Amino acid sequence: MNTSLSGASVAPAPTGPQCALLDARLDGIKVTATINGRRTTVWGTLVGGERKIVYLVKKAIHVPNPEHVMIVHPGLLRAKGPWVVICGEHLGTVVSRIGW
Repeated sequence: MNTSLSGASVAPAPTGPQCALLDARLDGIKVTATINGRRTTVWGTLVGGERKIVYLVKKAIHVPNPEHVMIVHPGLLRAKGPWVVICGEHLGTVVSRIGW
């Protein structure tokens, strides 16, 4: 995993109950992820009564295998606008970056 502040890093999304996108507090929060080498926008929602990670392709919802979803973490110095905390005690909280 790239820990550099200047570029984006990619970390595998944990599977099972630990996956942040499957938490109900993050319902509908869209994040950028890589699925099988392609970058796309994904979010967690209820599909058939179960919490799933989904994404759109030509206006059709697809449910990927959670093991193939890798969340892309934005570079701290490049991303502007609101951020959503996806781990820890402040899960689901919207925050903003303070410029230096």
